[in-house]
Amino acid sequence: MSDFDVVIVGGGPVGIVLGAALASRWGDGAARIALIDAKPIEAVMSDPRTLALADTSRRQIQPLGFPANAVPLKHIHVSELGRFGRVWMSAAELQRESLGWTVRYGELVSALHKGALTTGLTCWRGVSVVSATESSEGVRMTLSDGREITGRLRVDAEGGLFGGTQGRDTVRDYGQWALVATAHATPLAQQSAAQARERESVAYERFTPEGPLAFLPTAADGSRYAMVWCGAVDQTEQRKSTPVEVLLPQLNRLMGNRIPLTGLSDMASFPLGLNVRSQMVSGRTVSVGNAAQILHPVAGQGLNLGFRDAQALAARLDPVRIEDPVALQEALAAFEADRATDRKLLVALTDTMARGFATANPVMQTGRQLALLGLECLPGARRFFAETLMFGWVR
Repeated sequence: MSDFDVVIVGGGPVGIVLGAALASRWGDGAARIALIDAKPIEAVMSDPRTLALADTSRRQIQPLGFPANAVPLKHIHVSELGRFGRVWMSAAELQRESLGWTVRYGELVSALHKGALTTGLTCWRGVSVVSATESSEGVRMTLSDGREITGRLRVDAEGGLFGGTQGRDTVRDYGQWALVATAHATPLAQQSAAQARERESVAYERFTPEGPLAFLPTAADGSRYAMVWCGAVDQTEQRKSTPVEVLLPQLNRLMGNRIPLTGLSDMASFPLGLNVRSQMVSGRTVSVGNAAQILHPVAGQGLNLGFRDAQALAARLDPVRIEDPVALQEALAAFEADRATDRKLLVALTDTMARGFATANPVMQTGRQLALLGLECLPGARRFFAETLMFGWVR
């Protein structure tokens, strides 16, 4: 008999949500769901990264816990520097409270972790899997503390960045890096009422010849944004070493002075690319979230896609199926089919946006301008695009 029914390797948001969802289905047997992560929870809680979640993702995970200081995104403004065409998406048009939310990674994991512990699952943090062998009956894993455990099913839910993962079927290096930082701005209360209304709860995506530039509000008073600035490797390194007082006028110009920026802090950079497994299931191992697909952040869809992976897998597994090898493989095959269209659509969408807005080809330039103009002028198309970003191909 195996020690556990399911062993989830990776205790980030996707792994926690999956573990809690499975534990709720296992009931009194919830302790047979194990969650393992290499970082102690204290180290994770201090992680300052900013995440963007679709409102549907927030609704899915809120029963576990959700940070009270998360900032709603009620509007999304998409435009291209120096060219016609823009898209203004509004939560009100979709009759929703918000299109999405920004939240600090450490705060989200902390909230989800506390909620998951109440489900009764087994949670080990500060240990990692150093080796694993798979058989027809399950997976045997050796942990960094010397213990050996067995599980009927292993789920890889570990995150990661492009370039730090191997063994994927589709790999595309965009030749770009992202410079991320906390951007400080004049608070809404210190602007005129008209100026404050123009940027209250607005997320900006600005396409430039060098790559996308995004500002996501992370403070309700408009004083702080998460900045993601994409560009070539040497360009990103140059920006990272440039004095802030030199960068700010450049950023204000690129953004059309829409945000009164006053400072930058906590700058870091990482490579951008596409890294996707064609199959999420391999024997008794399943990959979800960033373990299955790493996307360009241009549309902010990586984490939302991961949550839908977790939701679909949890819906296909239960204590009875997990004990029957035939029923388990049927369930995993059904899960793979459940996720096929949504994954292909979002991978294609982000890949097209990442490459299509980074080319100087005049035909492509005209095409993307017409696409932006069409989304702005055709409410039905705009709503479909917004709903695809919120729901994926899951209706």
